[in-house]
Amino acid sequence: MLYPKMLKVQARKLAKDEDLSAEQIAEIFSKEVQKGKHDFLPTSRTIRNWLKKSDRTDVTAKNQIEFGQDLLVVKARETHDIEIYTRDRKVFKKSDKILNEERLETFFNRLLVGNRYYLIEVDMLFKYFRFFDRESNKYVSSELRYLCERFCKIIESLSRFIGIHSDVVVSWEEGLGTKYKLVPGGDFNRFYNVLTNDCTRGRAENRLSDKADRLVYECRDAYREYRSSVRETLYL
Repeated sequence: MLYPKMLKVQARKLAKDEDLSAEQIAEIFSKEVQKGKHDFLPTSRTIRNWLKKSDRTDVTAKNQIEFGQDLLVVKARETHDIEIYTRDRKVFKKSDKILNEERLETFFNRLLVGNRYYLIEVDMLFKYFRFFDRESNKYVSSELRYLCERFCKIIESLSRFIGIHSDVVVSWEEGLGTKYKLVPGGDFNRFYNVLTNDCTRGRAENRLSDKADRLVYECRDAYREYRSSVRETLYL
């Protein structure tokens, strides 16, 4: 199994600063997993191998100091990286409880197949980009922050678009709430009962569907890029 570099750094720091054995460090990691700080649980044997490799690289570290790098500064940066990694993981886990990949795909498929959605799904989108509006919930990682903000801007645009061009289809469905259909101008009765020209109505429906589809595909691509970055940097 591949473990994040920062976990190895933490193990080596505990061994050197606290004079802990591989078994004791494994116990610390076990407690951290139980508390939800991360999902990685290396064995004491794996940790022992990390510590051996750390011993072999001590000479390299000393050489770096000779070329003007302060070992204390290097260690401080490593500790700082661990703190960023841990914090950003917590932010993602909180946001994933509001909107995850499965819920998003279900919502997208409803829009793409039938131009329909439920109120609870739009509320989910609003809660998501408002969550990241708060400064305390922004990622420290510049790449994650950029990709997340781009995705949030697109889902905000999609939310506002369907908010304008929607009308109630079913007043209530158990567990999902009110069901809506995309209708030009958001007036179902006017569009289907007053406008009697089928050709005009068909063109308007097609334009609306095309615009909605473009926003959905744009939103899906932005989420996939953001989610891929989360997987590669936070191992989630």
